[in-house]
Amino acid sequence: AAGRSLVVLAGTCESIEEVGGSLRKVFKVEVALERPSQEARREVIARLLGAFAGRAEARPAGDSEGQALPDVAAKMTAGLSYSDLRSVCSEVASARGPVALEGEADAEAVECVERAVKRLQ
Repeated sequence: AAGRSLVVLAGTCESIEEVGGSLRKVFKVEVALERPSQEARREVIARLLGAFAGRAEARPAGDSEGQALPDVAAKMTAGLSYSDLRSVCSEVASARGPVALEGEADAEAVECVERAVKRLQ
């Protein structure tokens, strides 16, 4: 009908159990997203750190050799959401500036990741 519009209301939360029942009733559909796997976290971390440094992902997709920062950070960020990963990468980039995505991760970058993860827990 003319003049009618569709309104979409979306909300996000870390734990659905923390949302009150009356608020949950407002939403007709609930969509639960799983936490990213280690490989998904590695890819996201590599892309985000590359974006913060103004470059594309440094390692080709599918290359899982070595202990580059994305590999190390992916292991350290189990259980974090995509928004948490963005926060971790932002914190690392702001503390360290451009980071090396290839080669062995340096201890200072790993410590930055550890601090960022602890802050989120």
